[in-house]
Amino acid sequence: MVLVKAGPAEILRSSQKDELAIGKLQKLCEDVSLSLLGPRLLIKYKKAIQGIGQLLYFGNTTLLGFQTLGEEYTGILQVDDTFQSVPSILTRILMILLQCYGSELTILFISELEKNIKQNPELLTEQKNKFLRWLALMRILLPSVTLLHKAIFYYSWGTYHFSKRITGVNYVLIRYWLKDRKSLFGFRILGIISVINFILHTWQSISNYRKKDHELTSSDEIEIFTTYGTVSTKKCIMCLNRLRNPTATMCGHIYCWSCIAEWAQNQDKCPVCRETIQPSRLIPLHNYV
Repeated sequence: MVLVKAGPAEILRSSQKDELAIGKLQKLCEDVSLSLLGPRLLIKYKKAIQGIGQLLYFGNTTLLGFQTLGEEYTGILQVDDTFQSVPSILTRILMILLQCYGSELTILFISELEKNIKQNPELLTEQKNKFLRWLALMRILLPSVTLLHKAIFYYSWGTYHFSKRITGVNYVLIRYWLKDRKSLFGFRILGIISVINFILHTWQSISNYRKKDHELTSSDEIEIFTTYGTVSTKKCIMCLNRLRNPTATMCGHIYCWSCIAEWAQNQDKCPVCRETIQPSRLIPLHNYV
């Protein structure tokens, strides 16, 4: 059998096909969680619940050595970095875990570092603030890493998912006669545009960080700064954490913007009073403390 390296068109179509199936599984997981846990816990653990949907999908396909629906649709197959054999079971497990929970684990790791730095009695206050600023900058630059990865994919192909790049998983095209060669130039142009977008986004993120960093002095404020938006001392009644970007509904209840915005995408009732809400009618509150 003749195997050739899969191009960006096949890999991208495969990923889009998989995302449709994963989205349906995630919606089912959210519906079940809403019935069992209620809205507050659903919002608080939504990322983890969505990860379960991905885990179910890849656990029943990639983990067992089968093609996903997208891979079968486009005729591509996962191989290791030698392009001679399929990835080992350990590689597939690591890839799936990174795919499902990689971003959450990264943020958790940074949070644990912040916690240990604050509780370390051997560090001076100035040293703690310095380390916390670096960790805050790392949080802000995480989206830039994703943008850079996508830019590399568009320009030089390879893998569309960051988890596959880390584990050295690539794609070969089984039906080599169907390889789309006409779109390669267009993907390279898209890659160049993506690199420019990465540079601008990173520059803006660092500029905003420096601007805010001059305004923040305490380590507690530095931790708050890691999430963009207005700082509040009050708590959101959905996630039970400090309000981030306080947002009011038309019925007068106040939540974190991310909490109520995600809720409004799936439900049209206020979580407290059950009044009808619309995403377009949510009101961001400035200087609300």
